[in-house]
Amino acid sequence: MNIVKSWINKKEKPGTPLWKALFLHGNLPWRYKAPFIHAYNSLPHRKYQTRLIDAYMKRPVNRLRLRFLKLPEYEKEDITVILPVRDRCGQRIKHTCESIRTQDYPQDLIQTVLIDHGSRKDCIPEFRALCAQYDIDYIRVDGRPVWSRSYCSNIGIKRAETKYLLTSDVDIIFEKNYIREAVRELKRNPFRIIVCRCLDLPENVQCENRSFEELRDEATPRLEGACYGINAGLTFLYQKIRGYDEFYRLWGAADDDLIKRFALLGLKIKDITGVSSYIHQWHPRHEDVQTEGYEEQFETNTKHLVTTHSIIRNRDGWGEIE
Repeated sequence: MNIVKSWINKKEKPGTPLWKALFLHGNLPWRYKAPFIHAYNSLPHRKYQTRLIDAYMKRPVNRLRLRFLKLPEYEKEDITVILPVRDRCGQRIKHTCESIRTQDYPQDLIQTVLIDHGSRKDCIPEFRALCAQYDIDYIRVDGRPVWSRSYCSNIGIKRAETKYLLTSDVDIIFEKNYIREAVRELKRNPFRIIVCRCLDLPENVQCENRSFEELRDEATPRLEGACYGINAGLTFLYQKIRGYDEFYRLWGAADDDLIKRFALLGLKIKDITGVSSYIHQWHPRHEDVQTEGYEEQFETNTKHLVTTHSIIRNRDGWGEIE
């Protein structure tokens, strides 16, 4: 049976007080879940994203929620860039680090952390050398055989002490003004999450000693619009919802889930495509990462995305190294 239809058949307890659902459980009654369920069930993968955000942001109650959040005061406009990685050695990660360290935003305000989720032992010396060269903090996590980008990212999210936070992948090349434009938008309205459309490079394109503009001319925009895997916002808000949901394993749905929860919180999703951009470097799908059980896990992830509507996830030990 369709996972969405099977869940819809479960009747919600009538008369759930909205205030209780919002401020105690961090959940929503059925009448507020329906727009997302309908959009997910009727639109192709990722096409539902815009309708999801629009449906939630049209609910005044979500915007009212923000009035109950007291933001901390910060002395600096600094930002932490989080790079989760597993078995991705080589030039691509070097290009990512280089693009961060050539941003036109003040470098003393950019802190970068590389979280190594149990990569092969031969990758460790390369990671350490890379971190030393580009002034990046290195954190190694062992004893986790199954890849979880959510858990890996949460290690950096929980430790971040800067005002802003940017989550990235290790195969991304940022335009030089990316962090500056993201921070500019967040200063205008801190209740935003910054996203951007992804540009994909074709196979066999050499990135070494080439300008971003040259690479951008060879890249192709993704058809589905802004991608959620690269996102930025106030560190306080990431920590408030306890980061990514660590239920997710392998690939699929974790980024969509994070953005959905931010929308439920009442944040606006700001697409900065047009003023800045980033490029995704080509690589084989699921390269060097466990793929056994992927299809089953993807279905499990999708079901969790569709049926779970709470804002705060994970137990108290989220983002902790065991």
